[in-house]
Amino acid sequence: MRHCKKCNVKLDIISNKCPLCNSEIDSKEEFSSSYPVINMVVSKSLFRKLVFFLACVISVAVLILNYALTPNIKWSLFVILQIFASYYVFYNVLSGRKKVIKLLLSLNIIVSGLSIFWDIYTGFHGWSVNYVIPALCISYGMFMLILRLVRYYAFKENSSYIYLNICLEFLPIILVYMGYAKPNILIYLSMIFGILNLIMLLAFDGSNFKDDIVKKLHI
Repeated sequence: MRHCKKCNVKLDIISNKCPLCNSEIDSKEEFSSSYPVINMVVSKSLFRKLVFFLACVISVAVLILNYALTPNIKWSLFVILQIFASYYVFYNVLSGRKKVIKLLLSLNIIVSGLSIFWDIYTGFHGWSVNYVIPALCISYGMFMLILRLVRYYAFKENSSYIYLNICLEFLPIILVYMGYAKPNILIYLSMIFGILNLIMLLAFDGSNFKDDIVKKLHI
């Protein structure tokens, strides 16, 4: 029986990391606790199914929007590619893979770049900035909210990626004001998720955020 000092619980696991807080377990001593031993196999399976269901729902919604708004332009394929690439990342999250937020951000940038390139190559109809990039920002922001709610990531190790995520979600509305994109529901949803992630940042990591800004700006 392993003992996590941070969570103060007994863990019947083989791993050297606590499944609750992801910190190192450095003791094998018996420990008396009123907390129950948590079976993470069930919760991991449930979480995987939940994220897969969410990915499918978003994909169907994107296909419907594509057909309703621009049936002649198949921009939804880029968004669905990013969504299931994100699901693949989440699948690896449950296996203990590190640098997940960095990988998510990289996938977002790569797929956005490919969509812009293809839009320009086919005559630039604007579907990349009007639909693909906002939809990618929405899916990325939604996954970030889930990660924050399950307290997966450590703020200090991922602060730069968290800031970039929030900035990216406000990018579509900035493109509208610059005249490169036209207002639509996806752009406004992207801005809403940006606001939600900003509120989540201040609510859950307000003190860490303040200390990190002071450190980065050398105030």
